[in-house]
Amino acid sequence: AVILKILTVNYSIGIDMNFHKIHTPFLNIVIAGALFYCCIPLQSFSQLHIKVKTAASGGIPFVDRNNHQNWENATYELQRSIDSLEDGETATIWIAGGTYFPSKLYAAAPDAPVPPPQNPDDPDSPVDERQASFVMANGVTIVGGFTGSEATPEDRPSDLYASDNAAILSGDIGIADESTDNSYHVVIFPEDVDDSAVLQNVIVTEGYADGEFYFSSTGAGVHIREGGILRSSIIKDNISRGSGGGVYLYKGGRVESCDIYSNKANTGGGGVYSNLGGLVTSSRIYSNIAGNSESKGKGGGVFIVSDGISEGTISESLICGNQASNKGGGIANYMGGIIINNLIINNETPGNGGGVYFQNGGQILNNTISGNTADRGAGAYCNDGGSFFNTVMWGNLTPYPSNNQFSSEDDATTSRKTISDYCAIQSGEATADNTNLIVLSSENEGTDNHPFFRFPVSFTGIPSDNNQLQELLNSDYRINLNSALLDAGNNDISNLFFPDTDYEGKERIIKSNVDIGAYETLYHHISGAVTEGNGSISPNTKLPVLEGKDIQFTITPASNYYITSFTVNTIDMTDQLSETIECYTYNSVNISEDIEAVVQFSIPNSVSNIRNSEIKIYPVPAREELFISGIEIQNLKIYSLQGHTIIDLKHNIPNPLKISNLEKGIYFLQITDTKGLSHIHRFLKE
Repeated sequence: AVILKILTVNYSIGIDMNFHKIHTPFLNIVIAGALFYCCIPLQSFSQLHIKVKTAASGGIPFVDRNNHQNWENATYELQRSIDSLEDGETATIWIAGGTYFPSKLYAAAPDAPVPPPQNPDDPDSPVDERQASFVMANGVTIVGGFTGSEATPEDRPSDLYASDNAAILSGDIGIADESTDNSYHVVIFPEDVDDSAVLQNVIVTEGYADGEFYFSSTGAGVHIREGGILRSSIIKDNISRGSGGGVYLYKGGRVESCDIYSNKANTGGGGVYSNLGGLVTSSRIYSNIAGNSESKGKGGGVFIVSDGISEGTISESLICGNQASNKGGGIANYMGGIIINNLIINNETPGNGGGVYFQNGGQILNNTISGNTADRGAGAYCNDGGSFFNTVMWGNLTPYPSNNQFSSEDDATTSRKTISDYCAIQSGEATADNTNLIVLSSENEGTDNHPFFRFPVSFTGIPSDNNQLQELLNSDYRINLNSALLDAGNNDISNLFFPDTDYEGKERIIKSNVDIGAYETLYHHISGAVTEGNGSISPNTKLPVLEGKDIQFTITPASNYYITSFTVNTIDMTDQLSETIECYTYNSVNISEDIEAVVQFSIPNSVSNIRNSEIKIYPVPAREELFISGIEIQNLKIYSLQGHTIIDLKHNIPNPLKISNLEKGIYFLQITDTKGLSHIHRFLKE
């Protein structure tokens, strides 16, 4: 299984979802064809620019694709706007807030007539009105979230799904709030559509795919065939009698940065069903259901079906709080699939595979699987094959005392085997096929092998109320620096696409080895050293510090010594030191690289230096005058921090000493008494 990377681009999606998880600011996007807008006005990429708003908001009937450029003459006919493009044309369509209903009678079946009959085998049967959908087309980019007055996408409200500006595509075409007469599919990306068709910043809801035939029972929310991009949208409250309650992908299509929740499918893929390909990335897939009391549903969040060659991919996504009535509470896999950098937590099934269920193969890399529940294999269950790498399973729960996090049952008559390598498993057991294992303790902290997740969920299984759901969505499974998962993975895994970034979109390998799990912990080494003279610096050993943290160095000269040099990564920072009575400090803020601090100490001159505790230098700090008591002064010198002589006085030394002309800073005072002994003290001029 490979992912063809034709062109990789990092781009900001600041104009997209405002509620998506932290790692959304940067995505690695695989481009096959045209590269679409990033953070600049959409109209600059398109010859056509069509605005849409509801009839209740003043929208007018569609006239011509060139007649709806402004909000004042926006049309309420979204589908006619889509269909108005000619071959080779491109257009952006902005949708103002409101609810829109599909109107094009079009079946998901690629060979179905238009309009589709109720019985696909009988073209003379009545037209099936429930085949009304929004049908995408090449070259069309649809963007929602507008109030109906904006000049650019950046002018939209920060909440793109508020009541005034949420663009809702609803399948509730019949009797209001009666699902049985709703559209089978709210949105269809037909077979001839490629990734130049983009749907973004909309809510897709109330699809009800309960048809008697295959195509009318799959993909109630969005049905994608071979191509198209669904980006930064909400897919919720859709139901399929077959598979793919929220989204159905067939041989392609991309789902990017979407929230897919509260969808249902009777057979598989309550949230998403991927059939022979397609990519889901940087999305949240939660609170979906596969199956019911009468059906054996698999893949509460996601179901991936492969033929052993064409495989779907799920990456950098949160799969949580989903349920399956049979197997695979979070994800179910059949004959292959690629699962990379995901957080798979608190899903459940009464069968096998609370987090993940594999049958006849599949590959999983750098995932965090925690808090799931199942009868067997609470974290993961494999039936006749599956490969696990750099993955952590911890805190998953079965009803049995053995509490197996990871279970497999391979058919001895086939060549398929379940293997795991460089995985960390709570109470795991190394075998010939479970190699380089880290056996994790059941506790999250301590002195043994603990995962040290920062803020894991406090319960197992699906949330019982909204408070638990919010805890789930806001959990933090990043690891601390004392975690057994840190730098413990394998960077070189053959025949598997290795990602450049982690679950949050940050660089995947920071030090020598990749971390185990979905997150890469960004940290840097901090060290301090004394190269000359007498004194100390703290810290004085190599310490790991998390990215973005602050660190303070403390430099303490020995008696009668001063600092001649202080460098940070070879840059002189002596003038950045802050003085206290006993020491100097230096603060490095928002650490973003390794830091080596080096200090040198010296004695101001070669004469004998004696510190007399009876000598008093005051006030501290001094401004205009410096008083000296407890000594008979013969000669007096003042040195700068760098050792330069500033004042040199002999005999008849004034006391107090006028220092108003000195610049603010730290100085050394060398006093020679009447016995010829030298005494050195520091003072601060304010």
